[in-house]
This record gives sequence, C-alpha cells and structure tokens, in this order.
Amino acid sequence: MIQLLSILFLAGLAYLLQPGATLRLVYWSGLVFRLCCGLALGWFYLVHLGAGDTVYFHEQATALFQLSIDSFSEYTRSLLTAQHPVYMGEARNEFFVKILSILYLITGGNYWMSGLYLSFAGFYGSWYLVTRIHQHHPRYFLAAVVAFLFLPTAMFWSSGVLKDPIVNGALCMLAGFCIRYWHQTTNRLREYFLVGSGLLVLFYLKFYLVAIAALFMGVLAWAKVLNALVSRKTYKLLLTLGWIVLMGALVTQVNKNLHFDQLPSAVYNTHQIIYSDSDPDKTLHFPDLEPTYTSLIQHLPKGFIAGLFRPFMWEVRGPLMVGAIQSLVFLLLFFYSLFHSHRYRFTALSWIAVGYIAALATFLPLVSPNLGSLERYKAAYLPFLLFILLIIPVKRFLSKE
Repeated sequence: MIQLLSILFLAGLAYLLQPGATLRLVYWSGLVFRLCCGLALGWFYLVHLGAGDTVYFHEQATALFQLSIDSFSEYTRSLLTAQHPVYMGEARNEFFVKILSILYLITGGNYWMSGLYLSFAGFYGSWYLVTRIHQHHPRYFLAAVVAFLFLPTAMFWSSGVLKDPIVNGALCMLAGFCIRYWHQTTNRLREYFLVGSGLLVLFYLKFYLVAIAALFMGVLAWAKVLNALVSRKTYKLLLTLGWIVLMGALVTQVNKNLHFDQLPSAVYNTHQIIYSDSDPDKTLHFPDLEPTYTSLIQHLPKGFIAGLFRPFMWEVRGPLMVGAIQSLVFLLLFFYSLFHSHRYRFTALSWIAVGYIAALATFLPLVSPNLGSLERYKAAYLPFLLFILLIIPVKRFLSKE
C-alpha cells in the first residue's frame, strides 16, 4: 500500500508542477527520460553488478530505516548526530544516507521508488533552468532542452540513488537564478531561499562545487553592480580582476583541502589513491604529476583537454563508449563553434558559464583519472558545455528558417 501511495504522490507532484500546454510535451518527455535513467542505473549497479556507490547507500539507508522501525527515538538521534567532521568525505556520504533514509521512511524502504524521487528532484532542477532560459533567451530553448534534459551520460549520472541528482539539480537551480538575477532588477524572497538551500546542499555533499559556484556567482553579482556604477571598460576589468582574487581567497576557506598551502597535495593525494585502484587501461595518465603548484600548472592544459574531449573512441569499450561518442560530438561542435565564433557576442552570463566549465574540466581529470568515475563527475558541467557549444549552431539554424 505504501508503495502505491508513493507512486500516486510522485505522479500528483509531477502533474501539479507541469507547465502550460506549450511546454508540456517537453516537460513530460524529459521527466520520463530521467526516471528511466534512474531505473537503468539501479538495474545496472544493484541487480547486474551488485556493487557501487548506489549499493552502499542502499545498504546504509536500509540499516537506518530498520533502526527507525526498532526505535524511532534512536533513529532521530542518529539523524541529528554527525559521526564524521564535515570536511571529510565520509561526512558527505553520511549526510546523503540520512536524506535517503527519510525517503525510505516515505517509500517503505523501497530502493526503486526512492530512486524515482531523487531522479525527479534532479529533473526539476534542470527544468527550472530550462524555463529560465526559455523566459529570457527563447532562441536558445532548443539547445537548453537537448543539453539539460537529454544528454545521455549526464542524465544517467543525475538519476537514481546517488548524491548526484541532488547536487546537479541544485547546480541547475543556481544557474537558473543567475539568469533571472542578471535580467531582472528585483528577485523574490523565494529565489534567494533557493540559492541559500542550493549552496548549503553543495556544501554538505560536494564542497568543491560550492566553492566554484560561489566564486562565479560572486563574480556575476559584481559584474552587475559594475555595469550600473562604472562606465569605463578599463576600470571594470581591473575591479573585476581584483574581485576575482578576493572571492578566490574567500572560497578557499570552504574546506581545508582548498587552502592555498594544501591544494596541490590534496589534488596529488586523491589522484594517487584513485589511480592505484583503477584499471590502467581505463585511466588517464599523468606520470609526472607532483604535489607542487609548478607541476599542477604544467598539467592543467592536459587536464583541460581530457576534461572536455576524452575518452577518445579508441581508448574504451563497453558502456564507456557512450561517453566516447559524446566526446567526439563535443569536439566537432567545438571546432564548428570556433569557426563561427565571430557570429556570436559573448555576454557576462556566457563568460561565467565558460569559466565554470573550464575550472571543473581542468581540475577534475587531475583529481579523478579513472575514466568511469570522471564520466560521473563530468555530469556537473557537461550539460553547460553542450549548451554553450549548441548556441551558435542553433542560432544559425533558426536564422535560415
């Protein structure tokens, strides 16, 4: 009975949040695709492989769910008690397991229904961003739909019983707010509440993303203030550079691994742990990487290329081939957009998006050289990359109609 009620509640929620008739087909198509991705992820890891993060989360949440049955007071106490310091990776897993256990209370401990709820949360964050683009940049609506609702690997990893649906949904909500903030003089209190909630979620689940998001949102806010107060471009540039340095110094305090004196060793140590546990044939190789800023800077270009366009098709087989095909499409779109770039004038929003993509695409391959894990982490920026790369082709296509 509780599973039936869970299904009816989710269906009712999706129905109540559906848009008007014009966008309804896109909404339901994107939602069904995302829910199917969540089910596919569950089948592949829980049923087929019987291993992976989603299995671990399921086992831990099931234990908490059973605790709630045995002693609800003990369960409540466990929710309010942290076992690990917030800066540790275990704390992020612990926080997500607690969220998942609450879903298990709602769904009667059902893994599949909980995965559907998480998939819906990720989808709605993406949908919020798509509607903001439709509102303020209707010419790029098609590019937004393809990038944020139907990009295969990103949608797969933004679904099911993982942290990523919540994280990537929050990122899209923040991006949607940035668009609204840039184009409107006033914003509702609800919008600022969503921003605060989104940043808090990122802080507890993936600290490096809250640092990147806060940095570029701060730069965007500063750019809007400068547009209103300063007219000379030289002054704008100097003030913006100074603000970026200040914001960069502030966001390094989000986590001890981001501290200026800790960053190279944090990147190197994480790289070594993941590299040693990975199949050499499914791994990016940075043999000369050392825990110094000099070495880090030397490897940034190679990391950047890997973050945008790898794996190549001759490097992988099996499921990773989907990511390789995507990378080939991105490469072709990149050269096409580069050739026609004189037809598009980048706005402040565009540059913010490019900076966000470049930052993650550069560092994530160095931190996580495993091609499989990297494909999952790339879901945080690949939709934005595809959207940027589709702007010029879509603009040219519409101009010919």
